[in-house]
Amino acid sequence: MQAPDVLPTFLDLLGVEAEAAFHGRSFANVIRGVCDDHRDFAVSAAHRGVMQYTDEQYSYACWRGQRAPVLFDLQEDRDQERNVADDHPDVA
Repeated sequence: MQAPDVLPTFLDLLGVEAEAAFHGRSFANVIRGVCDDHRDFAVSAAHRGVMQYTDEQYSYACWRGQRAPVLFDLQEDRDQERNVADDHPDVA
């Protein structure tokens, strides 16, 4: 669940029908235990122009013009200590 999913999820849990379209989607059925439907990846952004993309295999981060991007293989390096961007240019 990502930040855009919070409001649609709360409204769905409260039984309130949304009057407008949202960029996110409701995860109410996941919370209720009805299904295990989730996103295959997460995208996040923080201050100072960093963007991060994470899926089950990799975590990739890049900064707006400040430094080289980093790529971590989460299957081999859960603590994200070894940048493998140069080893996997097809992914990075």
